[in-house]
Amino acid sequence: MTVHARYMWNLENEGLVLRDSLTFYQIPDEGPIEQVNLRGRVDCLHGLVVSVDKWLEVNHDRGRPEVRGYKYGYHEWFPRRVIRRTRIRDIIRVDNAHGPFHCHLFNTEDGTERIVPLELETFPSLDAFIRHAVYLGGQILQVRDSQT
Repeated sequence: MTVHARYMWNLENEGLVLRDSLTFYQIPDEGPIEQVNLRGRVDCLHGLVVSVDKWLEVNHDRGRPEVRGYKYGYHEWFPRRVIRRTRIRDIIRVDNAHGPFHCHLFNTEDGTERIVPLELETFPSLDAFIRHAVYLGGQILQVRDSQT
């Protein structure tokens, strides 16, 4: 959790993250931790929101606990207050909640969706996803503003 806090602090310091409500939930509540769920919301630059649902399993077999992620979901979207003239608010989602690792790319003009397979090696860390999300959101707003 210390590593996570350092990454989030860096993102806030760079002005990419405005606030976050990410919370670690330990399962079970008492006794040795078997799983950890990190979930919540990150409010980012440009009014973007990133929803997070990440599951980690904890292995105690070797004395010192080892943590390994096994289920991931990061989703970037615009709240209605940011983009009012369109119902299409989704931008990108990466997950393995319903199959192998993949990326959902949403066309903010017409709502079409493209799914791109990902390998574990190319699946982004939360830090990398937030950085890319802020970049994409900025590009979308720049194009939208140039058309008005």
